[in-house]
Amino acid sequence: MVHRPADLATDEATSEVALLHALEETVRGDGRDPDYVLFLQVTSPFRRSAQLAAAIEQVQDEKADSLFSASPQVGFLWRARGRELESVTYDYRARRRRQDLEGELLEENGSFYIFKPWVLRNLENRLGGRIACYRMGFLEALQIDDAGDLEMAEWILSGGERGDWPCG
Repeated sequence: MVHRPADLATDEATSEVALLHALEETVRGDGRDPDYVLFLQVTSPFRRSAQLAAAIEQVQDEKADSLFSASPQVGFLWRARGRELESVTYDYRARRRRQDLEGELLEENGSFYIFKPWVLRNLENRLGGRIACYRMGFLEALQIDDAGDLEMAEWILSGGERGDWPCG
């Protein structure tokens, strides 16, 4: 176990700084670099160990330097900038069927990251070099970032019925 110093546990400290500290402490104890670092974010409680194993296999098979977990975003997405709205995934003036939209949009969900130590050290980032993406579904990717997310997770874990759905 690596203990994080107080100056790396502030609201302003980045995950990368804490990861670099943990990596260096681990190397100091082990005497060698790991092939990869697996960074799990605590805010994603529904990911499965089988997904982590598959992602590790994927990053190795693809000879990637880093990998992030993501969820496909399907549909008619818009970007809001103040009061200005812009259609992102389609031209609203020539609307097509959703299944005919081109390409795949992926939302980095923050559940986990896998990266080689050099990526973190040299780029000060969890992503770099040849980047791969592990796709996961909505439920496994659910992040608990606010009270509403926590309420949703508790409802899912309780086996809630449709009638007591917490979101209205």
